[in-house]
Amino acid sequence: MGEPQFPCPTTITETIELLNQLTEDWSLTVLHGHNKLYVFDGDQVLFVAPSREEVAVFLAGIFLASFHGQDLDGLREARVRRSAVPDAELDELGARLAQYGDLQPLDG
Repeated sequence: MGEPQFPCPTTITETIELLNQLTEDWSLTVLHGHNKLYVFDGDQVLFVAPSREEVAVFLAGIFLASFHGQDLDGLREARVRRSAVPDAELDELGARLAQYGDLQPLDG
């Protein structure tokens, strides 16, 4: 499996948090079930994979397209400064999606 050669978080959770909080383009959720992982944007499935590694590489591509190789520490600082209110709508959507297909939120 390949490795990103640009600034990119090392966890799926942080990648999704940065994309969801610092762009207006994404409402990403990753759920798992039936021996697969499902990447949703809103209520639409974008990607289905058998492993966390494949999901991480897919999200790395979205991360690069969204942030164009910007400094990762600068992005993390921007997220902290932004003081984003928790996105209840996104949490509710994730819960609804999980119930729909007997899927569970991905941990870490």
